[in-house]
Amino acid sequence: QFSQTAWTLEGSVGNLDLVYTGAFLDRDVTANIDYTGYTNIGAFISGYQCEYLVGGYYNGLGTGYNTDYDPSTFYTFDPTIGGDAGVIECGTPANAARIENENTRWTHELRIATNWDGRLNMQGGVFFEDFEILHVGDFNYQAPMDAGFSPIDIRTSGTFDNSEANARGLLTDSTQFRNDNTRTEEQTA
Repeated sequence: QFSQTAWTLEGSVGNLDLVYTGAFLDRDVTANIDYTGYTNIGAFISGYQCEYLVGGYYNGLGTGYNTDYDPSTFYTFDPTIGGDAGVIECGTPANAARIENENTRWTHELRIATNWDGRLNMQGGVFFEDFEILHVGDFNYQAPMDAGFSPIDIRTSGTFDNSEANARGLLTDSTQFRNDNTRTEEQTA
């Protein structure tokens, strides 16, 4: 859904020329997309399709990223893909995303110029903008489904329809990762 309107009014009052212009934008986009290409680039591949709960990584044994021995960080469950805790394995990089974007933007500008008969004239104005972007991106990865850790099959059309949680709380089984952003901007010049 996309709506955009713009308008301009011009006129004169005595020796002043006035121009007012404004615009309004309202855009809502919902898209289900194949997001596999994102995970097929360099350093990001391992983060999306590989498991690192093996060997000394993040387990308190003093290797990998954790060099302090801490028994509270031991994992009691080893969710490896093939069952070999000594091997880092990778699954399919296939993933999907549902992206929802809402954009709303108002702009207003007023310009005033003098049209005196002399060599000196002046021009001035004011501009105001109110802009808001709401973005929710739900991301699901096929590798956890294939490994039996998630009930989500990204190849089905109903992948995201049951997710109602946002990024600040627990996610339902219908979404593995959520990106939830709101950006607002107001400016006057």
